[in-house]
Amino acid sequence: MAALWTRRRHNPQMGLRPERPRLLCLPLLKRRIVVAVAGLCMCWLPAITWAADATQPGSPKVVKIGSVAPLTGPQAHLGRDNDNGVRLAVEQANARGVTLGSERVHIEVVSEDDQADPKTATIVAQKLIDSGVVAVVGHLNSGATIPASKRYHDAGIPQISPSATAIAYTAQGYDNAFRVMANDSQQGGALGRFAVEQLKAQRIAIVDDRTAYGQGLADEFEKAARAAGGNIVGREYTTDRATDFTAILTSLKGRGPDVIFFGGMDAQGAPLARQMRALGLPAVLMSGDGLQSAEFLKLAGRAAEGAIASTPGLPPAKMPGGEAFRRDFVAKYGIIQNYAPYAFDAAATLIAAMEKAGSAEPDSIVAALHAIERDGVTGPLAFDEKGDIRGGAVTLYRVVDGKWTVVEAAPALSTPEAPPGPGAVFLQQLVNGLTVGAIYALVALGYTMVYGILGLINFAHGEVVMMGAMIAVSVVAALGGALPGAWALAAAIGLAALVCMALAATVERVAYRPLRNAPRLAPLITAIGVSIILQNVAMLVWGRQYRTMAETLDNTPFSLGGAAISPLQLLILGGAGAVLAALWWLVHRTRLGRAMRATSQNRDAAQLMGVDTDGVIRATFIIGAALGAFAGVMVSAYYGLAHYYMGFMLGLKAFSAAVLGGIGNLGGAVLGGLLLGVIESFGAGYIGWLTGGFLGSHYQDVFAFVVLIIVLVLRPSGLLGSKGADRA
Repeated sequence: MAALWTRRRHNPQMGLRPERPRLLCLPLLKRRIVVAVAGLCMCWLPAITWAADATQPGSPKVVKIGSVAPLTGPQAHLGRDNDNGVRLAVEQANARGVTLGSERVHIEVVSEDDQADPKTATIVAQKLIDSGVVAVVGHLNSGATIPASKRYHDAGIPQISPSATAIAYTAQGYDNAFRVMANDSQQGGALGRFAVEQLKAQRIAIVDDRTAYGQGLADEFEKAARAAGGNIVGREYTTDRATDFTAILTSLKGRGPDVIFFGGMDAQGAPLARQMRALGLPAVLMSGDGLQSAEFLKLAGRAAEGAIASTPGLPPAKMPGGEAFRRDFVAKYGIIQNYAPYAFDAAATLIAAMEKAGSAEPDSIVAALHAIERDGVTGPLAFDEKGDIRGGAVTLYRVVDGKWTVVEAAPALSTPEAPPGPGAVFLQQLVNGLTVGAIYALVALGYTMVYGILGLINFAHGEVVMMGAMIAVSVVAALGGALPGAWALAAAIGLAALVCMALAATVERVAYRPLRNAPRLAPLITAIGVSIILQNVAMLVWGRQYRTMAETLDNTPFSLGGAAISPLQLLILGGAGAVLAALWWLVHRTRLGRAMRATSQNRDAAQLMGVDTDGVIRATFIIGAALGAFAGVMVSAYYGLAHYYMGFMLGLKAFSAAVLGGIGNLGGAVLGGLLLGVIESFGAGYIGWLTGGFLGSHYQDVFAFVVLIIVLVLRPSGLLGSKGADRA
């Protein structure tokens, strides 16, 4: 505005007084306003033109349908499979033309991500309702479908789930709820009868993930198996986010099962299968449709061989439109995971109901769905009064030579072995606990070293460990068998360590060093911020789904005192021991170690004595990152998986281990890590027996924190928490 205003300067010598500013160039100002308004109108012109075109007689009306599934997280591969099935159905319908009565319409898909989480499911359900969808295909999981169904019912929106099988979904009395595949009663019943009558299983164990789907399917399996005369020797529980099942499997191994049934999804079933193999557990793994996916084969590797799983519906080769659908889907989206044909049929059935009703009004669609009978890709489609599909079939599959094949005849079970005695089970749980505890100790040392020197809790350390795991997975995948397994693993460890060391040095220099003299809260908040940034960087680079760590070693276990010990467990225990010994030597026998201890005791005094304290602090971060990288590689190799958020819980447990042992004390970090691992293993393995089944092994993560609280109440400084000479 400087050009529009003028003012007479005040000059005391001339006796002039300042005057009020006067507005000049009004015509210029008016011209600018006119230009601005014209520009704004030009910006809105395309939208106005589009709206006008949309109302022209020849323009089709847009009708929105929702598609909901987990598009991020461990089940994202299944969610995208469903969403792509919906989109293919809508694309083909729009291509042939959709007419409701005499009006031509264009179907539009509105996709939402429920993250396989019940709470998120209700939020996105309301979001879809508010966006004006007339019907919904979803959700994938029963645990997400059931809570969201109330929102759709209250709004009168028809909902067809392509994959939710829990009986409770259609038992709520909602007239707008439908599904296009058999429910858990049909599926679980078929699996339970097959285990007893065809496999001739004598001792059956059951594990479920406590979700509506997993628990419901396991309940129906158990009911059918018992009715057929089966002997259920144990039932354990986990969560839909767990990856460590060694304590559960060790407990079940002591009961000698020849079949283990898992109620859950492939992201947990795959590490379960790998750990069964590592423990030398010869039982056949059985599960439902959550396991019968291409992703399970990839995640489980060789451990998938022999697994049996069911899927409601006919085999793809026997589906009436299976071959044509497979051709069209694979050409556009790639491999079919599991539920895509059912998602296709759900969307196509919604569109057929609209056409039958001649309306896109939700009430009309619901009425048409109750009366509809049509041939879909997966078979004939018609619904009973509850909304369940009529005459739903169930097909059983078995992994043979790394592929899912239809079960034509029951395979022979291996000769049952005598279950290990209580002493062998105790020893196995101890080995399992020490293995995990060694990993916790390696990560805890990174926390305790930085805290001992700077008094800083580096909450970004867990994400450095995660980076090491993700880099290792990428290196092993990139080598693709070009090197022998042991050399590939060594290359992964080396590269992961180098990258993580460089990352730690950068973080220390950029994020922490400028705040070294700031109030203690500032670097703490910065550490949390760095953690979030690293997690999001990993998500952008590697994606949101689980990454598979290819098997680099023959992990066939050998027996020691009745306990099965795998080569990978020996590598973790031996490698951790060697690394810890090297760290002790570095701290107590080298010049750098003396400088680290001096800086830990008094940084200012050490600097006055000529110690390069900046270099010492940088070296501390680098050493901690190297330990974390080794731990990350071992975690990904041990569980066969890595994912972008794995560092949070691992870092939290390792930090708890450092506090338990006495943060700032190297020996305390090691003791705390080992103790935490053993507590988790024994707690998960024996809690069910100790409480008469009241508490399950899914409380595994709780045990360690309960013990931590007790120890800190009795000894706030931790078990070895004292400012001794071994602080680093």
